[in-house]
Amino acid sequence: MSKVATITFHWSANYGAVLQAYALQRYLLNCGVDTQIIDYLPRRVLLAQAVSAVKKRHFSYFNKKRKLRRFCKQELRLTKKSYRSNRALHRCRDFDAVICGSDQIWNESFTCRAEGKPTLSFYLNFLGDQTKRIAYSASFGTPKLSAEMQKLITPELAKFAKISVREKRGQELLREMKIDAELTLDPTMLLTAKDYLPLFEGRKCKAATKVFTYILHKNQTDAQKVCHMAQRHFGQKEADGGELFVDLQQWLHDLANAEFVVTNSFHGAVFSLLLHKPFVVLPVQNSGMNDRIETLMQAAGLSERIVTEPDRAQTLFDKPIDWNSVDARLAELRKASEDYLDDVIRNGIGV
Repeated sequence: MSKVATITFHWSANYGAVLQAYALQRYLLNCGVDTQIIDYLPRRVLLAQAVSAVKKRHFSYFNKKRKLRRFCKQELRLTKKSYRSNRALHRCRDFDAVICGSDQIWNESFTCRAEGKPTLSFYLNFLGDQTKRIAYSASFGTPKLSAEMQKLITPELAKFAKISVREKRGQELLREMKIDAELTLDPTMLLTAKDYLPLFEGRKCKAATKVFTYILHKNQTDAQKVCHMAQRHFGQKEADGGELFVDLQQWLHDLANAEFVVTNSFHGAVFSLLLHKPFVVLPVQNSGMNDRIETLMQAAGLSERIVTEPDRAQTLFDKPIDWNSVDARLAELRKASEDYLDDVIRNGIGV
């Protein structure tokens, strides 16, 4: 049997990043693929995140990081060896194929500066010619790329056997570089609600939560306004909207048991869809990385759930969602993504 690795942001202090790594690996395992996640985290990134957290006095970062790392060790099949640089990755040659993705692994900031210099780890530059290179639902996380970035990545992308991306804009960016790519779902959506239940069944709510709020990034005034509106509407005591410190399993449990979800997170919206939670999603303010939310909501037939004007959210609090229609749309999209991976497994990997 072929040995297959995936490489992604499994180390991020973010619930969605860890869950997408879990979902892709779980899907491949369910297909009978012998697979591991390459435990790659540049030492420079690790130190920079820690220093930033201390300077900003965000000590909760370390608690959240610890809990997510524990989840990774328990639930993910990681390589025995950890790799702390692109140079170290060049010794990682034990696989017949490597799949990079999903998440914003092709982000220009990481690619150009993560190790204090350009690093092409997530473009699989460390692999020999005999190893198949495949991208699944990779994301640039930006609507445009600099000329420097395009010059850097184009030769590596040309070595891929197959490429798919998560956003329409990513597909367009590659087309501008004369590279074809398919559009596929984020890995979290390869699984269904019942696939996630084992992760949080038996958990208890720490407090009654009618409105589940999950807001990323600072200075999200529109999102915080909608959070308070929703809390008042559903009769929940208003909270300050601070960071969540629960482990990943508890995060899933609390979202699954809420009456309504307010989020500006792509994966917050994803799990609202999968778990059939009425929700609104707000674009991240001061960001050019909202295409993924727009792509997903359009595909699900729920573009109206994107709230760009906070006062409009009130009209959606009690408006029902046709989950049968949503599920049918997602099933069709899931089938296309499954076909992509099935072709990779049969022809690209040869399992």
